[in-house]
Amino acid sequence: TGGEALRFVLLGTLLIQYRAVAVDTTADGDSESSSTPTGWATLAAATPVARMCIRILAALALALFLLHKLVVLAASLPAPRAPPEGRLLRRFYTADLWCIARHVAELLAAVVLLGARCACGELPVAYFAPVAIAALSPIVQLLLWYPVSSCLKEAALFLAFLFCAPPLALLEIGRLVWRHRFRLVNPLDGPVHVILSLVASVLCLACRSRWPVTMLFAGHSVILVLGLLERACIRKLVWRPGHAWWCALLIAVEATSLACERRWVTLLLLLVALRSLQRAAARPRVQPLFQGPLWWCTLLVVAEAISLALRELRGSAANEAMVAGQPPWRPPPGELAAVVWLVLVCSLTCSVNWGRCMRHYRGWQRRHATFVLCVPGFRSAAAAAVGTLGGEPAGEAEGGLFVEEV
Repeated sequence: TGGEALRFVLLGTLLIQYRAVAVDTTADGDSESSSTPTGWATLAAATPVARMCIRILAALALALFLLHKLVVLAASLPAPRAPPEGRLLRRFYTADLWCIARHVAELLAAVVLLGARCACGELPVAYFAPVAIAALSPIVQLLLWYPVSSCLKEAALFLAFLFCAPPLALLEIGRLVWRHRFRLVNPLDGPVHVILSLVASVLCLACRSRWPVTMLFAGHSVILVLGLLERACIRKLVWRPGHAWWCALLIAVEATSLACERRWVTLLLLLVALRSLQRAAARPRVQPLFQGPLWWCTLLVVAEAISLALRELRGSAANEAMVAGQPPWRPPPGELAAVVWLVLVCSLTCSVNWGRCMRHYRGWQRRHATFVLCVPGFRSAAAAAVGTLGGEPAGEAEGGLFVEEV
């Protein structure tokens, strides 16, 4: 996970700096300092020599990073395949499908992000063209290995999946709502909180202002506080534990990330989603909607992508708060309400499902624990037999104790 986080940070930093030095076309550096006033761009705006050096370093760093991806894909695709004959390519060969998918995803992310900047006019075409041409090499390699008809069939199936997935997901959600329609009005059950978490996520994406979702956070927090008080003090109501509570918690995590708009939170959630997808790929199975990690990873990626696109178009709420005169060290009310709301959702979810949590913990403890019986001053017949043969029993090194694993 640490290596994946480092690769994410490195790729993001290189892409940002590559775009920053690409748009630095003026001699005085005014345009660059007005667009990105911090980081390497400030150093590049100091003198023409420093500007040229940073431009070359950023381009070389991104070129080496992407070149490593291309060499690994050239040596490993199509998967599975035998290792290449060349000694140099064999160093970059990998048979791990997950590793190959990660390299493809990082290369695709670089092309998509730089392409979006180029389409918006923020990146010259001359800087985007080499990256786009280099990204075509894995596609050409696959076309050489597989028939064109097979590649077109796979592409058609993928596009059909993209077009059919949203209506099918809405149909499945409607079916679930109709099946559990009586549970949607029960605050002691999880589906109500799932709906409220989804509404919070939609408000974060749809509304430029954070006040509507802040009011939702405040109202729902009052209900959550009352629920925690009932669980801790009164204990008269019948709460219904279940999987829906954990779905509400996962959606609440994403809603909090959208409300806070912190890059490190987004990076952390993407790493968790990447690890969940890796485990799901290692043990593939059919997963119904809202069960398993696939639905949450899909929701996270789609919501974060829409949030980044909207943030580029209409600006960030944090920047608006700074323009309004709020100190940068003071969190906006929307972020504070979102964090408190997430803590309350997590607390009530764990409180309602405490019995299930303890059962899962005991099951994990039984699978990973080792029970050892230590009887002082006692030697078994097997240990005595080993001692007569000249060997030393396992427990004799500890003052004559016999240790037996059960």
